[in-house]
Amino acid sequence: DGLAYCDSLVLGGDDDWRIPDVHELLSIVDYRSDEGLMADADAFPHSAVTDLWSSTVRRSTSAVLSVSFNAPGGVVSRSAEDEILLRCVRGGQPYEGAPIPRLSRSEPVVGAPVVSDAVTGLLWQGCDAGLAGTDCAGSGVSMDWQQALAYCEGSSWGGFTDWRLPNVKELRSLIDDHREDPRLDPGVFPSPVVASYWSSTSADYWYGGSVGGVEPWGGALVVPNSLGLVHTWRKLDGADVLCVRQVP
Repeated sequence: DGLAYCDSLVLGGDDDWRIPDVHELLSIVDYRSDEGLMADADAFPHSAVTDLWSSTVRRSTSAVLSVSFNAPGGVVSRSAEDEILLRCVRGGQPYEGAPIPRLSRSEPVVGAPVVSDAVTGLLWQGCDAGLAGTDCAGSGVSMDWQQALAYCEGSSWGGFTDWRLPNVKELRSLIDDHREDPRLDPGVFPSPVVASYWSSTSADYWYGGSVGGVEPWGGALVVPNSLGLVHTWRKLDGADVLCVRQVP
């Protein structure tokens, strides 16, 4: 019904509306909110604090992804028969129309491969923290959120020193939703483990309080390298790390 609605919509004199894919829909989530509403109230007045449909279908299960506009703003897998709201889009270029090959792996410094993204212009470390070499050998290092931020900022991987922890939109953009097992492309990210990666995006509105009544903690968004959903973990929890930099 949602597909048919957007296909038949005439709005502002335009008739080429469609349901956005999960990457496009995630791009308008406003993670700066600390009051639960995850849409820019000026750009999207009266926006519902709820999940919205994307057009992204899981090949293996026929489930459809939705994006939550309620804190903490995750990605959820749903039955196509569920009844939720939607917002149509037009123009742009869905990720399925991305340049081929979109991702390319190279090794500017021996043992420190990098991955270039032709869509976003980002450069990624080609191995998870703790791994190295052409095939990313070794044992991955799990760390808490503050350690992950410091690790990327202190990294000199591949001869570059301007690495940082990616935000959740950047990190989620690497998930290939058209695979039978949606995840990072193992051809360019040959991690030997199914990792869960920290993003730099806080979700303190969702997690607050203290551990043992002493140490304060909050939450941050994590993208597991399986199914490509978005979850919220405590910042004191351990997760894997994949750093990114913006190519000048």
